Amino acid sequence: MAVANLAARSLGPGASPFRRMHLRPGRALICVRAERARTLQVNIHHMSIGVADLDRAMAFYDRVLAPLGLAREVLFTEPTGTRSAGYGQPGQWALEDNVPFWLEERPGASFSCPPGFHLAFGAPDAAAVHAFHAAGLAAGGTDNGPPGPRPDYGPSYYAAFLIDPDGWRIEAVADTSA
Repeated sequence: MAVANLAARSLGPGASPFRRMHLRPGRALICVRAERARTLQVNIHHMSIGVADLDRAMAFYDRVLAPLGLAREVLFTEPTGTRSAGYGQPGQWALEDNVPFWLEERPGASFSCPPGFHLAFGAPDAAAVHAFHAAGLAAGGTDNGPPGPRPDYGPSYYAAFLIDPDGWRIEAVADTSA
């Protein structure tokens, strides 16, 4: 099952709230910020977002997710005739419905990203955050925050923000404490 099990334990003074997050390989990364020492667990099987033009969205996400180690693993035609594309770590998914991130075609629909909503994808390092951002701009995304440290989110939080062609807000984030 594509479930992220994250734990934040024994955070001392000045410790990054992201440093002790544990993620099993091949699982979706959900960032959880711990204000006090405690154990947190988040279970999300998958997420999907609607897109007006699946081909355009796949071209965008193929490029921005590649530096993060994610690829399109599934292209699925729904019984209604609309298509969906699923993304995950290559070769990690035994069943097509287990990939953690989906684009769902909704022809003719218009989208408005709800206030406060964004998707944060885990990046292995700061270089991958830069590559995500550059790829997104080259693929038609809009800058929503250049790559760099975000000390307000934690001393080792390094991120970049984009708006995709359908208006969804996305982020790549790396823990630079190591």
